[in-house]
Amino acid sequence: MDDRDRTYCEHAVVDGDKALEYYSQIGAQWAADEMATDAIVKRIGSFCEYVGNLSDWEQAQHPEFPWREVQGIRNRLAHAYHRTDVGVIQEVLDEHLPRDLAAIRRWLAPPSQ
Repeated sequence: MDDRDRTYCEHAVVDGDKALEYYSQIGAQWAADEMATDAIVKRIGSFCEYVGNLSDWEQAQHPEFPWREVQGIRNRLAHAYHRTDVGVIQEVLDEHLPRDLAAIRRWLAPPSQ
């Protein structure tokens, strides 16, 4: 992984972790708290943006990763914020983001000896 892609991955992990941390702190009522919702949606959007900026070469190394879905979430958040479906964000928080963060952490891990 080149330095640029590594930096994007590291930033994605920070934003993804923050989204999950905010969600954990607020709990199931996160969607009723406008400030929490804004913070969580912003961090998810940033996560998706960083992941989407990875080079074509790096993306080709991980064909199992849901590149298209991540970009779709990013586009929905960036271009239709006021129509954001809370159910979709809940699914991202519960399923997709933890899975995607685990994958990126594996990419960042030093190779096994």
